[in-house]
Amino acid sequence: MESKFAGGASVSAGINKVFFLVTLVLFFISFRFQDKNTAGWEIQYASDNTHFIVDIKFLDTLNGYAVTDPTGNDSSYFLKTTNGGVNWNITQKFPARLYSLSFPNTNTGYVCGYRNSAWAVVYKTTNAGINWTDIGFGTNPDYVQVYFTNPDTGWVIASDADFGGTYRTTNGGISWTQQMSALTQISFINANTGWGFASNKLYRTTNSGQNWVNI
Repeated sequence: MESKFAGGASVSAGINKVFFLVTLVLFFISFRFQDKNTAGWEIQYASDNTHFIVDIKFLDTLNGYAVTDPTGNDSSYFLKTTNGGVNWNITQKFPARLYSLSFPNTNTGYVCGYRNSAWAVVYKTTNAGINWTDIGFGTNPDYVQVYFTNPDTGWVIASDADFGGTYRTTNGGISWTQQMSALTQISFINANTGWGFASNKLYRTTNSGQNWVNI
C-alpha cells in the first residue's frame, strides 16, 4: 500500500507539473499575440513609410507637436494636434531633415536638423507653427537637438567632430554662444539647472551651461 501510494503521488506531481508548463506556454502565446491596443495604447498617426516621427512634444492633454524625418528625400513634416492626438494636421513642410523640436509655450517653438546634407538649420515659429523663420547660424553640418526653457533661452547641439558643440541663446535665436563641444543630448529643469550626456559620461550644470561638471 505504501509503495502504491508513493507512486500515485509521483504521478500526480508529474501531472501537475505538465499542467503548469502547458498553462505557462498558453499564457505566453496569448500575451505574444494579443491585440497591442488592449494595453491602453492606440495608433494615432500612421506613417506613410517615407516620413517617420522622430520627436514629439505635448504642452497639455490636448495640444501637441511632432516632426518627421524623411526617408529618401529632404522634406520633413511638422504635425500639430489640438485634440490630444485624435487628429494630426501637417501645417508645414520643411526643405530639410529635422531631428528635434522644442516648444516652451503654445505659440513659440523651434525645430532643428540639416539641409542638403551639408548645412544645419534652425527654424522658429511665434504663432504655433503657422509660419516659420530660418534662424540657422554657423557652419555646422547638422543640429541633432534643440531645447528651450522659455521663449528666449535655449540650446542647440551640433554633432560634428570639428564644428560641433552646445550653443546657447538668450534672445530667441538672434545670437548664439558656444558653451561645450562634447555633449550629444541635454535636458533642463529650469533656465539654470540641467544635465548633458556625451561619450558615456553624464554632466551637470547649475549656471545655464556656462560650466559643466562630470558626475
